[in-house]
Amino acid sequence: MPDFIKFIVLGISFTAAIGPVTIVTIKHGLERGFWNALITNLGAVLVDAIYLILIFFALTSFFQSQIFSLILGTFGFLLLIYFGICDIKTAFSKNILDKKIKKSAGDSFLTGFIINVTNPLAPIAWLGFYSLFASNPQYNATDISFLPNLGFVIFGAIIWGITISFLSHLGQKFINEKVMKVVSFLAGCLLIFFALYLGYNTFINK
Repeated sequence: MPDFIKFIVLGISFTAAIGPVTIVTIKHGLERGFWNALITNLGAVLVDAIYLILIFFALTSFFQSQIFSLILGTFGFLLLIYFGICDIKTAFSKNILDKKIKKSAGDSFLTGFIINVTNPLAPIAWLGFYSLFASNPQYNATDISFLPNLGFVIFGAIIWGITISFLSHLGQKFINEKVMKVVSFLAGCLLIFFALYLGYNTFINK
């Protein structure tokens, strides 16, 4: 298998996990369509790209510091709780399909960016990814020539974002008032679950 395909597949694999970003992307796709979902996902992908570049330039000790994890974990916990409560409140409101809020592309992008940048597990996951190649003599992971491979990883993440955005957009055909309430309620519960999980790892399971 060519290296560029390998890195694209790895990019898809590392970003395809069900987490806060995926949940919000799916919800935006069902509510507001393909482009809004994709832009939300691209906000998160930008964070992934920034982390990979910073790790490449050897800022690993910063990402592994307890203060860094505590700050991001606190903000991430509060934001996920907030988004979760908002979704659950939406589920119990009336005529939610008639009250759709048309958010700008900037708002959607910022939502994806904030959710991912305040997740301390994100840089740790990419540190784990990078360590796969830093310890492999086949790759010179500290050389500038390795950067294009990271570009293919991000390309894979974008492919996943396009895929999940398109699939959630197709789901709009089956959406009615009752289904949208269930989706909002489940999305809210999942976001609160991820918030509690993040809070546990940040404040208790150190």
